[in-house]
Amino acid sequence: MPNLKTLELRDVRIADEFFAALAESASGARLESIEHIRGRNISADASQAYATSICAMPNLKTLELTDVRIADEFFAALAESASGARFESGTHRCGGPSISADASQAYATSICTMPNLKTLELRDVKIADEFFAALAESAKEARVSHIA
Repeated sequence: MPNLKTLELRDVRIADEFFAALAESASGARLESIEHIRGRNISADASQAYATSICAMPNLKTLELTDVRIADEFFAALAESASGARFESGTHRCGGPSISADASQAYATSICTMPNLKTLELRDVKIADEFFAALAESAKEARVSHIA
């Protein structure tokens, strides 16, 4: 689908293979917006592929994850790929399980190394204290102007 600009995933069961395929085709995607709302737990490998693909999409401007059960590997992969991310606005809402200390630290690091990220909304995201320590440590590099 060469002209697809918006991807909305709402209450869908997505197989792990979808995320692997997304990672393979991400650099050629024309997606400008991903809105992913509710779904089944995403495995560690699929979470890693998801984060990698998000950061590789050259036209992605907005990302919304709401009640998406991603594994901690998502945040580690996000930190590794963050410097290539092009999106400017992110929303993460989750009433689910807590993000581990290591994943929270990786999350903060990724936020600070994304070159175009300007706004981030975190709602009901259960993050460890390490998130704030890592955020403070890397804040000088961040381009984010608004975190809610």
